[in-house]
Amino acid sequence: MKYTSLLLLINLFYTSNLYPEEFGEKIYQDSCANCHENELLRAPNFAALKLIGKEGLLNSLTNGSMQEVGNTLKEEELIAVINFLSPTEKNNSRSSTNQNFCEYTQKNNRESLWNGWGNDKNNSRFQKKTSITKENVNKLNLSWAFGFEDSVRVRSQPLITSDTIYIGTQSGKVYALSLSDGCIFWSFRAKAEVRGAVLLSEDKKSIFFSDFEANIYRLDAITGKEIWIKNISDHHAATITGSMAIYNGNLFIPLSSTEIINAIDPNYECCTFRGGVIALDSDEGNLLWRMYTVPEPKKTIKNSKGTEMWGPSGAPVWSTPTIDTKRQLLYIGVGQNYSHPANDLSDAVLAVKLSSGEIVWHYQTIKEDVWNAACVTNKVNCPGQYGPDMDIGASVILVNHKDGNDVLLVGQKSGMVYALDPESAGAVLWKKRIGRGGKKGGIHWGMTADTENLYVPIADIPEKINIEHPPQPGIHSVTIKDGQKKWYKPAPPICLSEEFKCYASYSAAASSAEDMVIVGSMNGTIEIISSYDGELLWSYNTAKEFQTINNTPANGGSIDSDGPILAGKHLVVTSGYDIYGQITGNVLLVFSSEE
Repeated sequence: MKYTSLLLLINLFYTSNLYPEEFGEKIYQDSCANCHENELLRAPNFAALKLIGKEGLLNSLTNGSMQEVGNTLKEEELIAVINFLSPTEKNNSRSSTNQNFCEYTQKNNRESLWNGWGNDKNNSRFQKKTSITKENVNKLNLSWAFGFEDSVRVRSQPLITSDTIYIGTQSGKVYALSLSDGCIFWSFRAKAEVRGAVLLSEDKKSIFFSDFEANIYRLDAITGKEIWIKNISDHHAATITGSMAIYNGNLFIPLSSTEIINAIDPNYECCTFRGGVIALDSDEGNLLWRMYTVPEPKKTIKNSKGTEMWGPSGAPVWSTPTIDTKRQLLYIGVGQNYSHPANDLSDAVLAVKLSSGEIVWHYQTIKEDVWNAACVTNKVNCPGQYGPDMDIGASVILVNHKDGNDVLLVGQKSGMVYALDPESAGAVLWKKRIGRGGKKGGIHWGMTADTENLYVPIADIPEKINIEHPPQPGIHSVTIKDGQKKWYKPAPPICLSEEFKCYASYSAAASSAEDMVIVGSMNGTIEIISSYDGELLWSYNTAKEFQTINNTPANGGSIDSDGPILAGKHLVVTSGYDIYGQITGNVLLVFSSEE
């Protein structure tokens, strides 16, 4: 792309009527519709695209998830297709009208109330620092809502301190918001969408986050001033889907890619990306080590169009690494291969040395799982023997059971849960089928655990899938010691339409606190459930419009990826998702309990 985003944005406003609508529609049909109108792909649908706005579409086509498509378009084609999807900027319902900056300053002494993806090194997603209990949960009321401009999804797990919420957005903005009333302390513009969790440094003076272009940022937590930016990509399609972990001055960063989508192009040489983890020095951002989940790809065969194919490839890591300080190991869950030949580190749990990235042991749950998006489109780059696309996308949880033994808990999109012994090189303690499974889960983004029980959110939405097991959508409680089921709170479809408004099941990561489990559903409902018996204690429907503190028009929708969490006297949730045709939204909601 020869033109800067700024110049293109200027041209978008001054040439909006230069190209006929039919020209923009043709570009959309030729270059975009194959993905965005295929319900089996993760791409936002046509209705979601029309909500993003000119600047959001431009960012996506030049710096974000649609960059590969944007690079193939001439300037006039880019302008035409954006104007087709967003005819006039004044019709963009996601534009901010009031920034609402704080008239007071942040505290210098910050207590962390929720940090990173899993809230601890073990990725338990368990909360000890909350005053919300089973007795007062019914006193939760909405305190304020914040709307994100140029966004139709929110998937950055917020970092919460005693006075601040730090959160990233689809538009690339990172905000520091007052926890008490939602005013803005500061904002920072990243180079691309920020999807992962914001992470507080060990000295509590800095924050870290990543963006869609595989840039890592370190900012001053009080001023938002940039300290350093490092790009860690070694492949044109590399991105970061999972969140970072930090320990002993080092950052551990999972690597995934968009090459799974690039494979749709029959002329694309599929595939050469290698998943893995990178370690950086958190002080300066220097590279310490890089490990790969597949060996270097080699030429294999040519596809039916005569394009060279490569393999092995893929095995991305799109979950947050788990840190075992006792054994000085890092645990990661791995996705499927993109192309043949398959290798034994895909769909697997890996234990690697914190010091070097050397693989100590691995446990593979499914062999020969090779899949890319060509398998549900034109088939040209689809592997001859493919599927079932059952990644381990949920972070591995390390639990010290109340009997004193450590256990690794692994959830998979297949609906299976595995308990592994970290003392015996990942030996299987037990395994149990919890859900039917599917490309959307099964277990999609994350489970939560205390010292005795594991709480497993299951999606299992209605879909045409060749799996013999019955769907089990809802939240399941099983004992960590032996995997026995304690209770199951079903979440069957609430209406007959094949729309996400009917799906009350759980794809987003769950969290927990003393006596409670907190989940968010695909139809936008937050639920707080008794961890003792699965009784519903409190619920709230977020799939509606909200008056926001910053006067940005906003609504909630599907809750996916990051899930609702408790922090101090607050319940915090992001609402809105655009993948697979889910209910779009662009809002952050903060509830508080009455004193």
